[in-house]
Amino acid sequence: MRVSIAQTRRFGAAAEAVQWLLSRVSPADLLVLPEYWLGVEPLSWEEFEALIRELRRLAEAVGGYVVGRFEG
Repeated sequence: MRVSIAQTRRFGAAAEAVQWLLSRVSPADLLVLPEYWLGVEPLSWEEFEALIRELRRLAEAVGGYVVGRFEG
């Protein structure tokens, strides 16, 4: 199993965070994101849906699963 652990700064939007990660992360079976990688503010329903879309895109790009904590 290939595990990748990403240390990131906080991002304000999922698309911005995923774009940053895509430029740096290697293929992995499991990508683990740090806590609060999207900040600490609650997400609206629209933001949550956008986050799920972006996490799917990230998972497809790395070829595995993505685990990340977020408020919502």
